[in-house]
Amino acid sequence: ALALHKRGIIDLQGISISGGNAPLQHTWPDIHRLLHHAGSKDISPVKGYGWRSMQAVLWLLNYFIPDLEDSDDASDAIIRRSRDSASPANILMLGPVTNLARALEGGLDPRGIDHLYLMGGEMTGQPLDLNFRTDRAGARTVIESDIPKTIITIQTCGQTAVTQFHVDLLNCPFAAACALLPKMRQQIKVMPQMVNKAVKKRFLEDRPEQDSRWKISPNIESGFIPWDIVALLAITNPEEFGEWEYHR
Repeated sequence: ALALHKRGIIDLQGISISGGNAPLQHTWPDIHRLLHHAGSKDISPVKGYGWRSMQAVLWLLNYFIPDLEDSDDASDAIIRRSRDSASPANILMLGPVTNLARALEGGLDPRGIDHLYLMGGEMTGQPLDLNFRTDRAGARTVIESDIPKTIITIQTCGQTAVTQFHVDLLNCPFAAACALLPKMRQQIKVMPQMVNKAVKKRFLEDRPEQDSRWKISPNIESGFIPWDIVALLAITNPEEFGEWEYHR
């Protein structure tokens, strides 16, 4: 997103931070390190709500290992931006939607939001994905809001996977993604066993009647799913999501 912003492809106006698959005590300092290394001095992140306060089962963990305090800064920033109805903004949520849900409850003006992009959701009636499950009430608030939205589900993201072949195609050391090579190699080794096995079950491959609906990536057993990138492409390349259930 920062690279697309620098190239003028998108206008990244703000970043709100919440807990997700990591607590605020990790995600909040991480965004500052990322912006520092990227040299992005024009973007100021705002802190929101931690995942331990979203899930009752984690409240006890928060008691023994306290997370950072929740903040209204993120929801307040979203509300302020929504008041500029002359130039409506798009909002992309890559983690739990709590910051956006609190903004909707706190007076967000829908006229100032053009479209919502939510990474989350599950299309087969199985348990919810991590993002929506982390804050069910918040997800319900956002989905029921009267704002156009695109939901980038598990079945959307699982249609592509990054393998060692794709990593080798990077023009290193010149490509910005080269800084992430160690992490990508780790993901290629670990994710097929840790995450992708569960993702495969979401494609109902054992049910012939569903065979033509969702096409899982042929590389699912040898790579990692680039979840956040797929969600970002829903904004930059919306034409690829017109018939989201078909593999491209």
